[in-house]
Amino acid sequence: MKVETTATVSADYPARVRQAVGLLAGHDPDARAYLECLAYAARLMDDAVDADHGPVDYHRLFHVLLVELPANPFFQRHREALIALHSASLNAWQDSDAWLAHPDLRRQHALVFRDYLTELGLLVAYLVGGYDHRRAVSLQVRELLFKPET
Repeated sequence: MKVETTATVSADYPARVRQAVGLLAGHDPDARAYLECLAYAARLMDDAVDADHGPVDYHRLFHVLLVELPANPFFQRHREALIALHSASLNAWQDSDAWLAHPDLRRQHALVFRDYLTELGLLVAYLVGGYDHRRAVSLQVRELLFKPET
């Protein structure tokens, strides 16, 4: 049995994210491009908050958020549903950042809050392929994106 360390998970996490994006988007290239924009933006936003991966290319981040994402055809078709979950996901992320430093039950909840962005991906799966597609990929995606407590 292979034991994954935090370092192992961190090293292959980008590949796992790409695999999850493929599962979620199914055969819709616009959905894939939308999810790739989100994954890129989330990684850079996390790096900006944590300051643990060197300087953040804010110009590229702003371009993705202000140009690429709103121009994406999948986003344009489903913007009302997606924007609502963008807002909820960002709020959960901010709450997670606020509670991660607590040594009590709030920290455990913070670890759940920080992964709320996964729900946005699962909404994309639903929009691409309906209930059956979302259920077919849901647990696979959660396994791919699962990280040990950090």
